[in-house]
Amino acid sequence: MNTYKYPSLEEALKYSNLTTLDDGCHNVFAVDFGDIKLVYKSVLSQTLSQTNELLTKNMRGKIKKVLKTIEAPIRNYYSSKIDFMKYREQISDTFDIEYQVLEEWNKRNIPSMRILEKQEKALVYKYLDAINFDKIMRRENHLSPEYTKLLDLITKIRDAAKSENNSLLLHPDLLPKNFLYLLDTKQAIAIDPGLKLKNLPLEELDARINLIFLYDVNKFNHGDGYMNRFLERLTKEEIKNIREFNHPLRKDVSMYFSMRQKILSILRGKPDSDYSYWYNPKNIRHINSVLDKHI
Repeated sequence: MNTYKYPSLEEALKYSNLTTLDDGCHNVFAVDFGDIKLVYKSVLSQTLSQTNELLTKNMRGKIKKVLKTIEAPIRNYYSSKIDFMKYREQISDTFDIEYQVLEEWNKRNIPSMRILEKQEKALVYKYLDAINFDKIMRRENHLSPEYTKLLDLITKIRDAAKSENNSLLLHPDLLPKNFLYLLDTKQAIAIDPGLKLKNLPLEELDARINLIFLYDVNKFNHGDGYMNRFLERLTKEEIKNIREFNHPLRKDVSMYFSMRQKILSILRGKPDSDYSYWYNPKNIRHINSVLDKHI
């Protein structure tokens, strides 16, 4: 039987002061134990039934679980047809990768989440008073000091990876939501590096990951400003590499993801942050026009 320094996932789930936190692929929740407030990040399939019983009786969540299981191979098939998404491996357990990347970042003094304990079914963190950059960028603009701090951190991560020619140091899921802004220290930190990258040249991985970032910031009101400030940090050769992977999608691919988004919105009962803008031909052309201005 495993002995942990902190309460196990099963023990934490028994506390009534448990608070769910936003995350797309995992169950994440905070528990106040009195002397310390901890965050547990667990694999969705491992604890969904438990947390559903303790946190919600909503049938919508159970339906979503079934559909997610059935639809996974279909989604993986269509994702494999998207050129700029061909940088990551499809695996079920990403906790080992997340733990490893965070440890490497911490060794190099790259501001990032610190794992207190890696348990069999969860990663345990100390709760931080913070807000993710997705929320900040919805209410601020591209000239905000917060966005500058995000760009500084992304640059630091990319520079470390390039200087060592070590793709493990790249943030494999370069989205604003995967960075936190600490409200007490006004510092940006990186979180959620839980994706396995393919064995590809560092330059190619960097270009594909950077393109994902451009697609995500394009959704904000100041999208062009966010993109331009990010691209100013890159060399022309790096921008050319990004441009190489931004191709129009097959019609069946864009139709599938459009339909998938509509179904998910119905299941969630509200419009949710979606990725349909990644597959919109208009956005593909627009991002290419922005890239061309910097080449």
